[in-house]
Amino acid sequence: MTCDAIYMNFHCPTLEEAENFARAFFDRELVSTVKIVKDVELFWNDGKETHGTDTVLVVAKTVTRHQDAIEKYILANHSFGTPCIEVVPLSADHC
Repeated sequence: MTCDAIYMNFHCPTLEEAENFARAFFDRELVSTVKIVKDVELFWNDGKETHGTDTVLVVAKTVTRHQDAIEKYILANHSFGTPCIEVVPLSADHC
């Protein structure tokens, strides 16, 4: 049995921005669920030093046919400019 469900994960600097993305995805009928996780510490290294900041994680459950539309919406509306968007395929989806 094949499963075309995916999670699309990305970070936002504020809860308000994360909630705005969730509402926009539902308004456009692009997702089945969205999880918003507060107080996620994000670390990265710019080649010189390691940085860390408190963020809000958004986990949007969708299907592969909506991936491009979601990516375009995030890139056009995210306050980070070019955020990291992780796409995770699901091997099974029972809900």
